[in-house]
Amino acid sequence: MGSRYQTRARSLLVMTEIGFSLVLLAGAGLMIGSLIKLLHVSLGFKPQNVVTMRLSLPEARYSLRQAESLFRQLQDRVRSLPGVQAVAIANQLPMSDVTANASFDVEGRNANADINVADTQIISPDYFRAMGISLFRGRFFTDNDANLPPASVVVNQTLAQKVWPDADPIGKRIRLRPDAPWLSVCGVATDVKNHGSNVATKPEMYFLHTDQPFGIWADLRSVTLVVRTAVEPQQTVRAVRGQLRDLDPELPVFRIATLEQVVSSSASQMRFPTIALSIFAGIALLLSAIGVYGVLAYTVAQSLHDIGVRLALGAGRGQILRSFLGQGARWAAIGGFQGLAGALILVRFMRNMLFEVSVYDPRIFLAVATVLSLVVLMAGLIPALRATTVDPVVALRYE
Repeated sequence: MGSRYQTRARSLLVMTEIGFSLVLLAGAGLMIGSLIKLLHVSLGFKPQNVVTMRLSLPEARYSLRQAESLFRQLQDRVRSLPGVQAVAIANQLPMSDVTANASFDVEGRNANADINVADTQIISPDYFRAMGISLFRGRFFTDNDANLPPASVVVNQTLAQKVWPDADPIGKRIRLRPDAPWLSVCGVATDVKNHGSNVATKPEMYFLHTDQPFGIWADLRSVTLVVRTAVEPQQTVRAVRGQLRDLDPELPVFRIATLEQVVSSSASQMRFPTIALSIFAGIALLLSAIGVYGVLAYTVAQSLHDIGVRLALGAGRGQILRSFLGQGARWAAIGGFQGLAGALILVRFMRNMLFEVSVYDPRIFLAVATVLSLVVLMAGLIPALRATTVDPVVALRYE
């Protein structure tokens, strides 16, 4: 009577473990699915083989004009280094948690009735090539644009679609404030994921760094240098540092990183909880497997006499195997059903953590149930097979 009670209690514990495992596995599966989707999102730029570093010029030693001159010399020097394919400066990097925006007027429209806001990027002409951003329509900036009074602006696809949905944006004009000059849209760049892979792209405008006095608010003494290279990144960093020392030995350089590291850091907010939840789910699955194995092994040990009787009466060993595996399958079915009910309730609270994955994605729940079933059956297979090797004569003597 006591052993039967112990077996039942252990069976209930195993079913609870199985249910809990399914809840954690479902959560981990949804997070993994979201992370996979996130890692395959088109960023709008090519982060491979790009080195970035932040430069900050002391205001006491550099005026804006002096800063522009130093950055121009630095770009010319870095451009001549072996393996360097493109070099540019920008006020900020995509996915770096630093953004700026501004409102703007559209020519021919009532400014008071139509308020437009967009992210702003202040760049040198070769920025798009250095970042690997593609041209959707029109043209990008050239060195000639940098030598002329402000006349051109590049916008992204999102802004062009929002402001001129039924017209060609090339040649359309915008301005940042009433006393600023009108800027003509010379090109449309492909959308870039500035705020993270899982955040919708916002309207964006690109301005040349030489247009600073004409309505763009940023201190261009602090910029990010972007270098696309064909050689090993650290070699490029050392070479750039050498050129910088020649220009100003006291100039600080910080936030040195490849663009791939910047992108990876942006995705870490989802990566960490995904890994943590997956580890907990794996531990719960392991405990479930150990529980199934232990309880089924205990049941086999307590049932040796019954097994011997059944074998003596002509029962096949296949029947014995199916009987014990069926017991494990029942535990998996009951525990899995309870876990599924709990998972369907709890995953609703994960909605804001997921990316392009439904909280009730049937493929993920099916995969989770399949994995759990296989683990439970494999855990029960060893004691079930052991039951089929029992010698009926020895078993009948067992008390």
